[in-house]
Amino acid sequence: MGNATIERAEYFIDTDPEENPSLTGTALATTPAPSLDQAFAIDLSGTPQGLHTLYVRVRDDKGFWSTRVSADFTILACTPPAAPAAPPVSRCGTGSLTLVAAGAVGSQTYRWYEDATTNTILFTGGSFVTPSLDVTRNYFVSIFDPVTLCESTRTSVTATVNFATKPVVNPSGTLSFCLGSSVLLSAPMGFHNMCGQTVSQQNKFW
Repeated sequence: MGNATIERAEYFIDTDPEENPSLTGTALATTPAPSLDQAFAIDLSGTPQGLHTLYVRVRDDKGFWSTRVSADFTILACTPPAAPAAPPVSRCGTGSLTLVAAGAVGSQTYRWYEDATTNTILFTGGSFVTPSLDVTRNYFVSIFDPVTLCESTRTSVTATVNFATKPVVNPSGTLSFCLGSSVLLSAPMGFHNMCGQTVSQQNKFW
């Protein structure tokens, strides 16, 4: 649409706006911008089962409508499976995590996704091993029924990556000492010494 700014986007179900330009579609929540590239949730409540066509068009700040685009979709006569259960997991430091889902029955399978809306499947199966992560992030999993072709809503699963703060050791006293002497090490609350003992603030080693 040239250098214009898109200020409205709207959709129609089974009604082609180019056949009746005076029609007003259902508005999609957008922010005015030169281009539009985002996912939307379409309200299909009340739409009967069967084959349908979705039409989408946008209008610029000069009042001109774009050519509409369309895509066919099918509403199946089935009840989607319940969303799966998937507990959060965590690890210390950079690396992979294994996410596990539960709840599928019979021939139902699990589908793992990057987010709550995209259609690209990362993995199919009950246990998903993430790529190496150095930050905490969420993945999403659903249950797909190959018999009815229905899919559940997606469950968000948190993969947490923790990094422990490196301690600072401040030895005091004589740094060179003989057998039977001692050295005093200090550390903040909550740290552990090399023997696995919790350091309250200072530990003495002989």
